[in-house]
Amino acid sequence: MVPEGWRDACLGELVQLQRGHDLPAQERVDGTIPIIGGGGPNGFHNVAKAPSPGIVIGRSGSGIGNAFWCEEPFWPLNTGLYVTDFLGNDPRFCFLWLDWIDFTPHNTGGAQPSLNRNFIYVDCH
Repeated sequence: MVPEGWRDACLGELVQLQRGHDLPAQERVDGTIPIIGGGGPNGFHNVAKAPSPGIVIGRSGSGIGNAFWCEEPFWPLNTGLYVTDFLGNDPRFCFLWLDWIDFTPHNTGGAQPSLNRNFIYVDCH
């Protein structure tokens, strides 16, 4: 049952997601900007690619479906999907909801688990 004032929605109606950006170790420059990948924090860089607050969801590997919150501008790695638009929704609520979802049924990979944002956009809870 949906509480009064709330509505049912699919993930694609809650947030917009984008695949993270490549950043090989040899291209990282010492800095204070957190790098967040599919497994969580992964070092620091001197340039941010995403504003705060931010959410990264593990897109590939053992971190598939794990959600990570970032309070400051950050660099989202290519092993994750990150929120580019909260579509007017509260970012903290979005994080809690994304952290709650079990994404494993949406695995499109073989030996290497993987999420495809186009498939998870239709996930409705």
